[in-house]
Amino acid sequence: MTEPQPQPVAIYLQDAHPIRDGMEFSRYAEEKGFAAVWQAESRLVRDAIPPMAAFAAVTETIKVGSGVAGCWSRNHARLA
Repeated sequence: MTEPQPQPVAIYLQDAHPIRDGMEFSRYAEEKGFAAVWQAESRLVRDAIPPMAAFAAVTETIKVGSGVAGCWSRNHARLA
């Protein structure tokens, strides 16, 4: 019988924190072996793309993604 593989774990950040805090959370998550960091986007508060770029700039291996992104309000090629 094979041992079960550990499930990947990610953190999901809302838009209520400063980007610098999210950068620190991302570094910490990467150090602790998290698989990904996800940034939420809010229609009225924050675009997810700048924080995601900041998280990617301070990490090396963790995956960075958007938990929510408004696809109707953006150019689809640019979003991709």
